[in-house]
Amino acid sequence: MKGCLEMAIYYELEKNDRKAIYEVAEKWKNECLLNNKSLIWDGESIWTDTNLDRFKSIFVENPDVSGENFDDKFKKQLENESEDVHKFAIE
Repeated sequence: MKGCLEMAIYYELEKNDRKAIYEVAEKWKNECLLNNKSLIWDGESIWTDTNLDRFKSIFVENPDVSGENFDDKFKKQLENESEDVHKFAIE
């Protein structure tokens, strides 16, 4: 049990070394989740309900269980989707 507890402890290598991660996570929350914007494509609304619903439909509700590798399955699932759904999947 002691080993498990030690694994859960984070040791800072440098003071505030997690600051950049928290800043990016905050930006993602504000830009993408709260304002539907993109982090990659400035000013574009990528994180919309429509794109989320399409992504859920093609990946979650219709998983590709073939033996192909992830990249091939990913491309095949996205092949008939809009550019915005492609951008959403990339982001």
